[in-house]
Amino acid sequence: MIALLLAFMPALAADTNVERDYEIALTQGQFAIELQDFPVAIGHLKRAIELKPKEAVARVSLGVAYSRSGDLAAARDSLQKAVAVDGSDARARYELALVLAKLGQTEEAKAQMAQAAKSGDPEVSAAAKEYLEGTGGAKKKFTTKLSGGLQADSNVILEPDAPMTPGVNNSD
Repeated sequence: MIALLLAFMPALAADTNVERDYEIALTQGQFAIELQDFPVAIGHLKRAIELKPKEAVARVSLGVAYSRSGDLAAARDSLQKAVAVDGSDARARYELALVLAKLGQTEEAKAQMAQAAKSGDPEVSAAAKEYLEGTGGAKKKFTTKLSGGLQADSNVILEPDAPMTPGVNNSD
């Protein structure tokens, strides 16, 4: 019985490491986008996709990174793959529509934006509807919400219990 359990332990640990490594790569990539360091973002996001190719979130972020870096063809490809992985991802459709519009593919852009407007995400839906009504000249920038438990550092004291260190004379 123990031998059987030990035989499966490496596989369980590998699954845990894949999830952890994916979250780290995704978070680093999204953070690099916010810092406008697109080559770094693209590297991290490609790593995340290698780890979990069936997750749309990393593909959407990769498409955003490519779009903001000016590589619209790569952005389109990444966002189309994100839509193929998860057709219900309104953010993927919204970002794809913006890229298609920049590439002059107006009808396809409108079709993707119409799908995004039907989403249950109120922020994306409102932005897509605004775009379709012709008032979306100013592109709405969505912020990336970092999630997961890997970002916390338990060694950082956010609010000290006592502003003074006991045993230290802080009056000097």
